[in-house]
Amino acid sequence: MPFYQVDHTCPLTVDERQSIATSITDLHCTAFDVPPSFVHVNFTKQENKADDGSYFLAAKSCANNSNCITAQVRTSNTRSKADWDRLAEDIETKWNEAVGVQDDKGEADDGSNESKKLTMVVFTPIVTVREGGLAVPEPGKEAEWLEQQRLV
Repeated sequence: MPFYQVDHTCPLTVDERQSIATSITDLHCTAFDVPPSFVHVNFTKQENKADDGSYFLAAKSCANNSNCITAQVRTSNTRSKADWDRLAEDIETKWNEAVGVQDDKGEADDGSNESKKLTMVVFTPIVTVREGGLAVPEPGKEAEWLEQQRLV
């Protein structure tokens, strides 16, 4: 159902990935009342080299961090922009906690804080999806759908 793709240039330990995946799952389930088994999270480590031409900003190759979470999600009238904004902010907060991003207090940064920051969280609406050979339910109809699957 929701598929969260976590692309990151900062190294993440197994524990950090687990913490982020758990947080994303918990936050999504709490925000939209869906079972945890619906939430997918995938991590892909990106290289962080200015000269390899894999990350561009303002049409220039750069080595700045490109830590980004992109999610393909089901939308509905019951899920407002404010709901998605809050979820994005909560995900960013949990990312910062997991990787140890320090609050900016005007202190000097050795660069490690900047390289750990999350560049963006993006939600892309899904028109339709099949998972495990089944068409997934509309948002808000998960319980009814799960019950129907048990009867088959």
